[in-house]
Amino acid sequence: MATPDFNIGCNGRGAQASSLTKPVSLEEAPIDEQFRLVKETGVFDYFDRLPLPSNIDEYRRAIAKYDLPVRSASWFYRLGQDEALLSANLRIAKEIGAAMHNIMIYTNDASGAFTRLVDMGVEKRVVEKAGAWYSYKGERLGQGREAVRDFLKANPSIAKEIEGKIREQAGLPGSGTEKKADAKEAKEERGEKRGHGARVAT
Repeated sequence: MATPDFNIGCNGRGAQASSLTKPVSLEEAPIDEQFRLVKETGVFDYFDRLPLPSNIDEYRRAIAKYDLPVRSASWFYRLGQDEALLSANLRIAKEIGAAMHNIMIYTNDASGAFTRLVDMGVEKRVVEKAGAWYSYKGERLGQGREAVRDFLKANPSIAKEIEGKIREQAGLPGSGTEKKADAKEAKEERGEKRGHGARVAT
């Protein structure tokens, strides 16, 4: 079989069994099912997603079961604030076999940071989203992404609580508790692995 000129990866939620009666959903499927759906398309060469620390063993089993490697992984970062998170994610990416890490940077201002918090909150199910409405612990935060961003900006205690829950789910240290050693390691690893959202065949 000829070697392809380039490889195509797919995020786990990028392949779904859908129909007119069962539209595409943002609901998180089990890891094994995500790998199975991507493999069954017959068009993707690898799985493009970074596991949480608690999912690494599930990823390994799925990689072996479906012969579908993880070659790249992506995450959003805030410049000057997420060194510990970057360091942790680089370790996970290497452990799972990824050859590169796509680093996506939010604007380094308050609006960018709070927008990231809204997006990550929804992704990790810390913040609920129904239509255009966003809620936290049963209380509505606002209608529309920008409105919620502005609400969190004006209510730092709630924003900090949401960020803490997101970090807890990811098994990461709380904001402001990063160690200098982690920052130094992140700097060293950045020199070895750099990503700007591009995918390169390995």
